Amino acid sequence: MDSRRPGEYIININSTLYEITPYEYGTWDSRVNLFTPTEYLGSNLNDGKPVTNNTCVTDFDNAAYIRT
Repeated sequence: MDSRRPGEYIININSTLYEITPYEYGTWDSRVNLFTPTEYLGSNLNDGKPVTNNTCVTDFDNAAYIRT
C-alpha cells in the first residue's frame, strides 16, 4: 500500500509504503517510522499512548477494513 493522492498515477521514489502483517501495520519511512499492533488499529493514539482514558479500541483487526 502506498500513500499517493487519489488520481495520482506516478509513484514518486519517496512515496511512503505501508506494510501489513497479521501482527502489525506501519511503515519504516523516516517521516513516519511507526508500527502498531493490528489488534489496536481502531485506537486513537498520541505518541503511542491511548488518547481516551487509557482505553484502546479492538476488534477492527480484520483485513477487510484495509482498502488499497
